[in-house]
Amino acid sequence: MGQGEKRLARMRSNPKNDWTMDDVAVVCREYGLDLEKPHRDSHWSVFNPRTKIIMTIPCHGRVKGFYIKRFVKLVDGSAGGLDDN
Repeated sequence: MGQGEKRLARMRSNPKNDWTMDDVAVVCREYGLDLEKPHRDSHWSVFNPRTKIIMTIPCHGRVKGFYIKRFVKLVDGSAGGLDDN
């Protein structure tokens, strides 16, 4: 089990923990998602390499639990389809 898988499991069990964008980046790398740093504002963009933006995460230091829950659902729903084709 890689770092991304372990971190995703911890996010799943405790989404309100003090998660940072570094944690989100580790999971994105593990599951083949791209994470783009904000240029002017505080909204990070999560991309599927074959499509477009699939989620934005506002962050001013720590990521709120609501966005971690959405991110976990996104990874759980798209992880099976990312490696196909």
